[in-house]
Amino acid sequence: MLRPALGVWLACGILLFPAMASAAHPQVPGFERFYSEADADAAEGGRLLLAELNCLACHKGELATAGVKSKQAPILDDVGGRVRPEWIQAFLTSPHDVKPGTTMPDVLAALPASERLAAAEALTHFLASTGSVSDTFPDAGAAKKGEKLFQQVGCLACHAPRDNKAAALMTSVALPDLAKKYTSASLQAFLKDPLKSRPSGRMPAFQLKDEDFRAIAHSFVRDVNVAPNLKFAVYDGGWDDLPDFSELKPKSEGECSGFDLTVAGKTNNFAVRFEGWLNIPKTGRFQFFLGSDDGSRLLIDDIEVIKNGGVHPHQVKEGRMPLDAGWHKLVVEYFQGGGEWTLDLEIAGGGINRQPVAGLVSLTKETTDAKPGFVRNAELAEKGKALFSSLGCAACHQLKDGDRKLESQIAAKPLAELKGTTGCLAESPAGQSPRFGLSTVQRSALVAALKQPQGDDAPAAVVHRSLVAFNCYACHKRGEIGGVEPGRDAFFETTMKEMGDEGRIPPALTGVGDKLQADWLKELFQKGADDRQVYMKARMPKFGMGNVGHLVEAFASADLQPDTAPKVEFAEPDYRVKSHGRQLVGGTALSCIKCHDFGQYPAQGIRAVSLTTMTKRLRADWFDRYMRNPQVFRSGTRMPAPWPFGQSTIKNVLGGKVDQQIRAVWLYLGDGDKGAVPAGLVREPIELLPQGSPIVYRNFIEGAGSRAIGVGYPEKASLAWDANDMRLALIWHGAFIDASRHWNGRGAGYEGPLGDHVIPLPQGQPLARLSSANESWPAGKARDAGFRFRGYQFDDKGRPAFRYEWQGLTVEDAIAPLMREGDPYAAFRRTLTVKGTGEPVQFRALSADKIEPQGDGKYLVDGFWTLVVHGSSEAPSIRDSAGKKELLVPLTLKDGGAQIVLEYLW
Repeated sequence: MLRPALGVWLACGILLFPAMASAAHPQVPGFERFYSEADADAAEGGRLLLAELNCLACHKGELATAGVKSKQAPILDDVGGRVRPEWIQAFLTSPHDVKPGTTMPDVLAALPASERLAAAEALTHFLASTGSVSDTFPDAGAAKKGEKLFQQVGCLACHAPRDNKAAALMTSVALPDLAKKYTSASLQAFLKDPLKSRPSGRMPAFQLKDEDFRAIAHSFVRDVNVAPNLKFAVYDGGWDDLPDFSELKPKSEGECSGFDLTVAGKTNNFAVRFEGWLNIPKTGRFQFFLGSDDGSRLLIDDIEVIKNGGVHPHQVKEGRMPLDAGWHKLVVEYFQGGGEWTLDLEIAGGGINRQPVAGLVSLTKETTDAKPGFVRNAELAEKGKALFSSLGCAACHQLKDGDRKLESQIAAKPLAELKGTTGCLAESPAGQSPRFGLSTVQRSALVAALKQPQGDDAPAAVVHRSLVAFNCYACHKRGEIGGVEPGRDAFFETTMKEMGDEGRIPPALTGVGDKLQADWLKELFQKGADDRQVYMKARMPKFGMGNVGHLVEAFASADLQPDTAPKVEFAEPDYRVKSHGRQLVGGTALSCIKCHDFGQYPAQGIRAVSLTTMTKRLRADWFDRYMRNPQVFRSGTRMPAPWPFGQSTIKNVLGGKVDQQIRAVWLYLGDGDKGAVPAGLVREPIELLPQGSPIVYRNFIEGAGSRAIGVGYPEKASLAWDANDMRLALIWHGAFIDASRHWNGRGAGYEGPLGDHVIPLPQGQPLARLSSANESWPAGKARDAGFRFRGYQFDDKGRPAFRYEWQGLTVEDAIAPLMREGDPYAAFRRTLTVKGTGEPVQFRALSADKIEPQGDGKYLVDGFWTLVVHGSSEAPSIRDSAGKKELLVPLTLKDGGAQIVLEYLW
């Protein structure tokens, strides 16, 4: 039997009989916004409805409209593990009452009342056989956070707010009482990956943290009444780690449902100790997952299983423990310092799928009278399976019986034979026809579509049709169409009010196919994006390439403009041009860093999209046009014109030539997060300035490891030597290094070169004895291969020579600046001296994409810098290795050693 009984559901206000059905028609936001008026294109609106109502699932044929696939009904393979069976039965009995505006037709409407209830019950038992849900306990603290997230991240672009202020908007997709449909755990799983059960993408997936999905789920089930199952004790105080609760006196004690942190009555500086009894149904080995912000601890039978201590953001730690069947004492300790506060505990193993522990916990070892729940009836389930096919449910919904997908037994007329006045489209559908509850306008539109099934397949029409179907116009404007409706405007928020609407309203899609690179569009559709999160609270969700991937080509075909960017040539290599670009975006020139982040470095003022993503997102010729006059592309933008009236205000960079300056900025930004940080971005820098003699700086240097030795020379050249792998790791020009990261606070993290023209050199050990020309260069750490660092010694000019030992050999690596006529930057001359005897060794001088011999020991590397090798007794060799080119220099140990000289010209 299904419990609770029918009378209980009636008392809850869920109407079960056809005579009581709601008059609400199917809600399709795009149709309501664009095709419900008298002067709308009825046939186009009808074609949209044909797709959104999934008419082709029964009426076979082709929807001759490019761009939009029919909306697939939810996949029901595991619906019993997502949705409460009581809700399933109520929904099947009267779908339009339980969820006003649903596009699910009433397939049982033609049955007499008694048969209708019996059919709904049988279908419910069948669907419930695919899994099971167990009640989880609402978390009031998480619910409060979730309510705010629901308003901010973009849910309200499609759904009405919880306070119903915008409920009158016909473009709102109504939500049923989700607490009656889901548990917090099953709703969280659905929100995290809606495309799994609803693959057509009308409900997209947001990029949020697990705790955010959990919070939103709890905000919908916060009012579920669950009996207390834990004892609690609350303590006041401030701690940096979990206190010794045995030494504390509780401020208050009581009973609660689940791990409810609101029992503390405050949000900061408190601790709670929860105690209950965990019922293990079957002996086994169990895994526990304890998540919290701040610290927490799990004890079972007075044994510590997990300690997640300290002050930290929400983090999850795992622990394992074998448990016998029966009752076990469970204690969870928690403390909160400040900021966010979260606590959850899950269990898996012993035949239990991962789920919240709270559902298995009681106040005492004695079982209590539980509410009568759903008990599956195998006989009814078999009847339900037959009905699932005979009623045509299988035409729309995927549901597998073992490895076999159930098939519909309904034989509906092909789409081309429909007249549009009978069946589903009749004003009062009769017989076995499902009742969609269509409005007069919707029926008229569908009739028009059947008469004119062919839609415009021009790129612009495909784009518009897709933006309507996926409700993109709820957030974005394209041309004069769409954009945030007045009733929803207030729910789009920003953290940077100085940016105005640019900071809170998602960007217009006008010309987006000309603006964005195809690969970036694909990434947006497949993964969503958070690149505007630093100032915009609404997120771009993912719809799936299978649903909207056609827009990549359609946008380009509709929007792409001729490439008008001038062809720019430079008299110096790209790596030097990039240094000019870096100078231009810095604080002493165009000051782009005043408003734009640079990777991990926040902007100095308002925080706009990171500069490091520009070349990944934007097309080069669009960038060139935009830089010349941003107002043409976005009227009223706060982005100033960097080159006003086609003139440069920075005359000392590239001769003030606008074309070259724009191109230099683009080339520099092309290095993304790997690019050198622009000058002026780091607050309170501590720049080390070599004057008169070199500066040696030993610390964590990006690209040179944790035992890096940086050397800055007065000749405007610098290097970083890696004492882990005994290798020259980096060389660069200009400024040496900023020590502020390491000399302030805890000094954590790696610091990169402060200058330009950074050249990375081969990773791994520098010397090897290879048995053949084809043997791979040894992998792993040099120290593991027997290399030992022996420090460094200064010459009379303060220049260090690095020393190490390996296999009885002693090596000195001396590097000195080499000035060149007409070049303000020094090159490097490196003298490598090996002392000892034995078999010849190989020195790996280069590993690069391209190494081209130029004669006289010169090698052009990757097309832009040169290495010169002197003194090798045998000719160096170039070979292929792991997709790269390697330059190996043989060292024949004669007269007690060997010496080579290398010049790095860049």
